[in-house]
Amino acid sequence: MALTQVSSLDISKAAYEQLAYFALRPELYYDSLCEVQATNATNRGTSVTFTIASELAEASTALTETSDVTPVAMADSYVTVTPLEYGNAVQLTSKLGATAFLDVNPVAANLIGWNAGISTDGIARAAAQAGTNVAYSAGTTRAGLAKTNTLAGNDVRRAVANLRKNNVATFNGVYKGIIHPDASYDFRGATGGTNWSDPHVYSDPSGIFNGVIGNFQGVQFMESPRAPLFSDGGVNTWTISTITVATNTASLTSSAVHGLAVGDTVTISGGTATSGTGSTSQLGFNAQFTVLAITSTTIFTVDITGKTATCNVGTSLALVAASVDVYGTLVMGRQALAKAFSTGGGYGEQAQIVDVPVVDVLRRFTGVGWKHFVGYGVFRQAAMYRIESASSIGQ
Repeated sequence: MALTQVSSLDISKAAYEQLAYFALRPELYYDSLCEVQATNATNRGTSVTFTIASELAEASTALTETSDVTPVAMADSYVTVTPLEYGNAVQLTSKLGATAFLDVNPVAANLIGWNAGISTDGIARAAAQAGTNVAYSAGTTRAGLAKTNTLAGNDVRRAVANLRKNNVATFNGVYKGIIHPDASYDFRGATGGTNWSDPHVYSDPSGIFNGVIGNFQGVQFMESPRAPLFSDGGVNTWTISTITVATNTASLTSSAVHGLAVGDTVTISGGTATSGTGSTSQLGFNAQFTVLAITSTTIFTVDITGKTATCNVGTSLALVAASVDVYGTLVMGRQALAKAFSTGGGYGEQAQIVDVPVVDVLRRFTGVGWKHFVGYGVFRQAAMYRIESASSIGQ
C-alpha cells in the first residue's frame, strides 16, 4: 500500500502569521511634561522667546502718613527656545506589495508613527538632561562616581527641599521623577519600602501615569530606560597589591574597594618586563579582562586564558576598572521645560504624518513619513534637578 505523505507532494509549506510584531517599546514622558508652550506668539520666527516677569522686592516697611511711596522699576528675564526641523520616511515598492504575505502599509505606518513619537521625546529628553542643577550621590563630579555610589533617599529629599525652597509648583501635590530601572533597583532596595506609597494608595488609579512605580517623599516616580544615562561617565582607579596566577585565572587584590560584579570588565596597565616575582614579565596583564568571581570587596578573579605565560605574580600594577555608567534621576516641578513649535508650513504642535508623494513614471513607489518643527529647553532651572549616581547592576 502506497501512502501519500509529506514528502510525496510539494504542497506542505511553512506557514507565516500575517501579523507583524514590533520591538519592545518604552513609555514616552518628556513631551507630556512640557507645560510652557508657544501658544500666543507675536509672529512666526526662527526662535521663540518666553518672558519671565521678576518679582518685586518685599515691601515690609510701614508707610508714614504724610510720605508717598517711591516707585520701583520692574524687571524681567527671557528664555529663548529655537525649533528645528526633524523628520523621517520610508518608501515601499509595488513589487513588495504584490509579493509580501502580509499587508506592509499598516506596518510602515505603525513604525513611522512610533518613530515620530520616540524621536520627539528624545529631543525633549536631551533638553531635560541639560539642566544645570546637578547633585551627585557621592563626591562632586560625574567622573568620580564609583559603582557603589548608588541613589539614596537623602539624595531625593535634598532635591525636594531645593524645589520647595525655590517655590516650585507641584503637579497636583507631587513633583515628577524619572528614574532609570538600574538606578531604581538600588534605590527601592535601599529604602526597603520605607516612605514609599504605591500608586493606588495616593491616587485614583484612572489618573496614574504609565510607568509610575510609586511616591517617595513627595516625588511621583516614573521608571523608564529613557532616563538620562551617561555611558562610561564614572571611572575607578586603584592599585593591585597582590596577584595570584592559576592556569587560566588570576586572583587580584585591590588596594581599595573595587565595586565590581561578575561579568564586568577591567582594564589593567602598568605591567613591565621586569616587575614579576619569580619571572621576568608582567606584560600580559596590560589588557582588558572579564571578572569571573568576586571573593570580597577587594579580591576578584579574572580570566587570563591564553595569557598565563605572560601574566605572572607581582605587585604594584596600576589597575583601571572599566568605566562606570552614570544614571541621571530627574526630579522636576511645573514649568521646568518649555516647548517651541510652529503651525506654519504644514507643521503643528505634534509631529505630522505625511504621505510621500508618488513621483515615478509608473507610480510604483509609495511611502509614508513624519515631520516636525520643534524645540525644547529648560524654562526654569530652579524647577529641574538631576541626581547622578551609579548602579550595582549597571555596566
